Amino acid sequence: MSMTKTNYRKRTRSGSKIKISVIIPSFNCGKTIEKCLQSLVNQDYPKQKYEILVVDNLSKDDTAKVAKKFKKV
Repeated sequence: MSMTKTNYRKRTRSGSKIKISVIIPSFNCGKTIEKCLQSLVNQDYPKQKYEILVVDNLSKDDTAKVAKKFKKV
């Protein structure tokens, strides 16, 4: 079942938001991942209602180092 706007409203209580996971696959994107993660952190969505998961595929650059700076933000 797809989550149309109508279905979403029926399935959630008034004013509540569903918990979501944002999964970011990454490989050698050290130059861009910081901007991506910062944009997600700055979203107008309750921080306790979403998680950001970065899946690094053995990057050779500083992708993992940059992503770790956002741990527990």
